[in-house]
Amino acid sequence: MYAQNVRTGMGLWFLSYRHGFIRNRKNLSGHMNIFTLHEQIISDYRSYIESFVNIEDDEICAVVKNALSDGRLWPEPLLQFNPAFRTVSNIAQPIEEGWLAPELKDVFWDTRGNEPYRLYQHQQQALKLGSIGKSFVVTSGTGSGKSLTFIGTVFNHLFRSNSIGSGIQAVLVYPMNALINSQIEELDKYAEAYVARTGKQFPIRYASYTGQLREEERQPLRENLPDILLTNYMMLELLLTRHREHPLRDSIYANLKYLVFDELHTYRGRQGADVGLLVRRIRSRTQHQPVCIGTSATMVSGKESIEQQKRQIAKVAQDLFGESFDTSQIVNEVLTKSFNDSAVPEHSELAAAVMREVDLVESSDKLKAFPTAIWLESRIALTRKESSLVRNVPMTFSEIAGSLSNETRLDKAACGKHLTDLMQWISAVNERNRDSRYTYLPFKLHQFFAQTGSVYTSLGSGPERILTLEPGVFKGHDSDKKPIFPNVFSRASGYAFICCYKGISSGTLIPREFNSTDDESPTMLPGYIIAGADVWNPADAYDLLPESWFNVNKAGEVSIAKKYEDRVPRRLWFDESGNFSTNPTLPYTGWFMGAPLLFDPTSGRFFDAQTSEGTKLTRLGSEGRSTSTTIAAFSILTRLADNGFDAQHQKLLSFTDNRQDAALQAGHFNDFIKVVRLRSAICHALATAPDKRLTYQNLGDCIFAALNLSFHEYANYKSDLHLSPPPTVQQAYREAMKKYLVYLALYDLRRGWRVVLPNLEQCALLKVDYLDLDQIAGWKEGWQSVPVFGVLPQNELREFLFAVLEFFRLEYAIYSENYLTEDRIRQNQKEIEEKLIQPWKFEDTDRVEPFHLRCDTLAPRTRLFTKSLGLTSALGKFIRQRARQIDSQFQINRGSYQQLLVALLDALEAADYLKSRPVRNANNIDAKVYQLKLDKIVWLAGDTKTVTSDVVKQRSYKPVVLEPNDFFQRVYLSDFSRKKRLIGGDHTGQLSNEQRIDREERFRADGERFKAGDGTLDQDKVMRESVSALFCSPTMELGIDIRNLSIVHMRNAPPNPANYAQRSGRAGRSGQAALVFTYCSTFSNHDRHYFRHKQEMVAGSVLPPRIDLCNRELLTSHLNAVFLSEVGLNGLDNSLLGIVDELSDGMPLKASAEQQLKISPQKFAAIRTQFYRVVADVLPELKRKGHKWFNDEWIDQTIASICKNLQLSMDRWRRLYRQARATLSRATQESESGPYSLGSKEYKQAKRNQEHGTLQLDLPTPRLHGRANQPSEF
Repeated sequence: MYAQNVRTGMGLWFLSYRHGFIRNRKNLSGHMNIFTLHEQIISDYRSYIESFVNIEDDEICAVVKNALSDGRLWPEPLLQFNPAFRTVSNIAQPIEEGWLAPELKDVFWDTRGNEPYRLYQHQQQALKLGSIGKSFVVTSGTGSGKSLTFIGTVFNHLFRSNSIGSGIQAVLVYPMNALINSQIEELDKYAEAYVARTGKQFPIRYASYTGQLREEERQPLRENLPDILLTNYMMLELLLTRHREHPLRDSIYANLKYLVFDELHTYRGRQGADVGLLVRRIRSRTQHQPVCIGTSATMVSGKESIEQQKRQIAKVAQDLFGESFDTSQIVNEVLTKSFNDSAVPEHSELAAAVMREVDLVESSDKLKAFPTAIWLESRIALTRKESSLVRNVPMTFSEIAGSLSNETRLDKAACGKHLTDLMQWISAVNERNRDSRYTYLPFKLHQFFAQTGSVYTSLGSGPERILTLEPGVFKGHDSDKKPIFPNVFSRASGYAFICCYKGISSGTLIPREFNSTDDESPTMLPGYIIAGADVWNPADAYDLLPESWFNVNKAGEVSIAKKYEDRVPRRLWFDESGNFSTNPTLPYTGWFMGAPLLFDPTSGRFFDAQTSEGTKLTRLGSEGRSTSTTIAAFSILTRLADNGFDAQHQKLLSFTDNRQDAALQAGHFNDFIKVVRLRSAICHALATAPDKRLTYQNLGDCIFAALNLSFHEYANYKSDLHLSPPPTVQQAYREAMKKYLVYLALYDLRRGWRVVLPNLEQCALLKVDYLDLDQIAGWKEGWQSVPVFGVLPQNELREFLFAVLEFFRLEYAIYSENYLTEDRIRQNQKEIEEKLIQPWKFEDTDRVEPFHLRCDTLAPRTRLFTKSLGLTSALGKFIRQRARQIDSQFQINRGSYQQLLVALLDALEAADYLKSRPVRNANNIDAKVYQLKLDKIVWLAGDTKTVTSDVVKQRSYKPVVLEPNDFFQRVYLSDFSRKKRLIGGDHTGQLSNEQRIDREERFRADGERFKAGDGTLDQDKVMRESVSALFCSPTMELGIDIRNLSIVHMRNAPPNPANYAQRSGRAGRSGQAALVFTYCSTFSNHDRHYFRHKQEMVAGSVLPPRIDLCNRELLTSHLNAVFLSEVGLNGLDNSLLGIVDELSDGMPLKASAEQQLKISPQKFAAIRTQFYRVVADVLPELKRKGHKWFNDEWIDQTIASICKNLQLSMDRWRRLYRQARATLSRATQESESGPYSLGSKEYKQAKRNQEHGTLQLDLPTPRLHGRANQPSEF
């Protein structure tokens, strides 16, 4: 049996371990070992996955064990090297040659090396083209300084032409605002260098103009125009069409010299076509034909010749910019060798180097001449294409070691050991050169994870049975194909349940995915096959199953009730092809049970009807994207700390493809960390408490001490004096924090429902008991009135009473005068809200109010959260079953049960365990509800081995021994009090500019807010306030430079290799070794493809964008844009409300708007002529494709129909706007004049509805009142 406690000591870099490459080798010379770090993270992740695996079937167990051991779900990573770019000169040389302005030497000054910038060959080539007014496109890898090519070109023109201050001469267009913000920071650095070098003010003005700016920030830019405008293509479109922006538009038309598009490869499909026509509209109106510049990191790579690649890029540039490009205008990266550019050493010299001990403190000069370093760069990192050096494809470590073994004729294990030492040496040299812009062959490990998914088997047993982790419908050879079925496993027993449909009419079993019942019908029953004859004995049914499942006829014959027939195991026989019979005519036998399960015959457990299948059964793993990402992030950050990274460098960037997932993931991570810290603090509080026990009286004090929080981590306290608050003030905030911790600890006593986050009890770290229960169980006179149970021996009665009290506790039916009464909850919540800050305060969705347990149905308007203690409740079923075991003659019906229950509750109240409260039942008769008194609960340290079963909710007729989850046991036993606080944040286009700056500053953790008074980094502040995990939408993908970031994570396989290259390129930008982790879901075809073909993603071909400029709808929209640009529509400056009559039925266009749209014949002809200029270079293609619709008549009809088409296109907007108005009106009425009290659940919901209505109203009316209502990527 592969139970939860089975572990192996095998390292997780499986092939490497097998060959002895990596043996948990210690860091040499104190240097961080990237391989050890990677190994530890994989080991953690594997430990998490294994902690939930419980498989009884030995054959399936062996397959799963082998899959986890050989790394099938996390295969050996790919190693990718980042070669050096050829350096040709520093910037002083072209200045001396006279083709760059002298001022550029002071702008492009390397403050780290205190020297002029050294230029890469592709930078110099691009600057040369720019200096003579030629358009160009630069395509090169990340970190190659592409932006310098166009910034240098523009600066050169401005300095040399003496035209600074004459209007907008360069427009720099970026696909996202995040890139603009990053570029502004780089421009600031250039300006600062100029000021430091010359003592003069930097003369060139630059500014961003995006949707993130408020109107009061835009107005000064329209009045005082910059030389360089940074924007995105959507805002550039608005600049051309909105009347208010005419100063910017007019300046662009009059003065533009350079039009730059960064990250050209992102403009594809309709977006690329829109950009192409937008550029043509600009070029058709400018007084000077602008130089067009584009950059792309990864546009083309593949098997084509270099010349063919350049022609493809030239075609893309021509489509986007509307001017001819030849291959001389396409600038590729030029690579060179970091190490000595000599012939690869002979095998004897390589063999001798392999046998030498590597010393990490050796100099870079020694490294550059080291034989195996030269071999690694020449054979592995680089290859030749035609006469040029190009990047080689990434390889696994085993492949590289095998290659070295072949060349040296030495043992592969020895070569592997040497290579790890060599790469450690490379990392050590780069780390020592961290302040330099130049590094030696930095590398990344690219690790892909697969979701665990399901185990699939064919039907039957023995050697012919197919066992696989690969999904599918059939397996085997063509002549012997067998259907394969997903297997899930009982969480309690580990038995396999085969997911299938039972085809009644066809007599076949059909594979079914777990939790899928889409094909359910009267003749197609969803359910499971449990193989084996001994799983169930029908003769035992009456003794084991609830009485309500049976019918008894007049003759006294017992039968299963019809509605439960499919819920009881039914024996059948089947073959490997899926044919089944109810007679023993086929070779294999088993039991069919319908889904959902009401009980598990393999463990004896019964389930409530509302219990999800995922709580009863599990696939091989339970992790989804969010859980996997959180666990990986937690492990990564923990291991960075363990490996000696400074707090500032303990950080992770995690990408996802949409902003909603980024925000949800940040919340998921923070919730996880908060729960883990709380539970860890409870563990450590118990370990240091007297007698290793806690009660409500010392609970808050002990947890607070164990958390070791500083005052400013939790206190909502501000003072301009920058002094510590007085002790009495600190005490008030401290007491509020302790109250909050008590609430958290109490709420954590609920039944642990999150399968993927087991609680302390499930990890055998906490045992809950009840004060004086041993003595109370011996109080005979108190229990005499309780039927059946009053006569139990003391030890059995204690066990029964414990189960009843546990039910109250796990249902969160707890009473406390100090914490859980309505008034006290309201008072404490208010105090906590005022005195504490997140995450140490309640969220809107947090539930504090406890439940009351009732015997009767209550009056409809009873304002209490209640749950039932009735005969059909979980407790009722437990008491009924237990009573039958004690006294088989005792007849339980509703009347006798009610009598027993009331007597039991009265006795427990008399024993001071319960607190009752008078209420009225549904018949308006006096009744009571009950809660467990908090002062009777005792927290005790667990023994790390014994997990207490929930015998009430998880009733079972078989003994069940639960194993603790050892992964979370280790996590909770960790001491987080002295470690860096792990804080997650999201980074998306929905953040306001202030939020974005705050997130980035806290993630970088190197700015002024983290500096001490003496200017050094305040490590304590970094430990407690910096963001460790930033969960990003693609806003952080392009060009964002965060130094000292060593690990990037991806929540899914990115859309294409270009996205992957950009995201992975965020790590290791200072030359350090880096790790890239990518999670691939079993349920995504895209993810599965790239998990199987990892090399395609890491270094595959990126196809050039396809752009169709002849689309009729596209041309119509841009003809409309030309019309708006020429005519103008004043009301559109703020929102669509500016051009409609909101008060009239149907919200028609305002008369003033209709009047503006009526144009003279002269203006009509001018617009037609202008549009022809825009599409001049597209006309031949239109004719070639035979688009006869494009003619003067189509253009004239489109212009003439502008007003009519605008009315029609706004119909959907009008409908949305009216709906939003109605939603807001209803929500406002409910919150402001409704019957709800402030702070009530209903009032909070009404306020949320009001906020939602306001948001919905803002969405269809963007930029209302001249400001951006919603931040965006544009």
